[in-house]
Amino acid sequence: MIELNYDIEPDKNRVIDGRILAAKLIDDAYSLLIPYAAGCPQCTDELFTAISNIVLEQRVVEQDEEAFLESGRYFCAADTKEEQDTLFEKHRIDTVQMTSDFIKETRARYGSIENHPHDTSGPKTLSL
Repeated sequence: MIELNYDIEPDKNRVIDGRILAAKLIDDAYSLLIPYAAGCPQCTDELFTAISNIVLEQRVVEQDEEAFLESGRYFCAADTKEEQDTLFEKHRIDTVQMTSDFIKETRARYGSIENHPHDTSGPKTLSL
């Protein structure tokens, strides 16, 4: 068994920011691959990309949109599922611009990814 610990404080909505946690997890995952690539940065990138693509493809292809959304995870300090969902939604709305900025920066740096439709009404909208 392995246990990983990350020092991340919950925000005002008592939610751990999944983007920050994901970045830390990705950094650890990348570090785990360096020895398999004999310390070669290019080979490490290719190995990481290969594994990531396989995992992402399996997650996206095997589920419809609703099931995909339900497979998402977040960490929130609340007693009930309903309270967790409410607090996470507040967190998501408060930080939607950060999510949009991450996506925009990636598109600008690595080339545009095809836009796809989103509901453009209300606070759930990603402004891309």
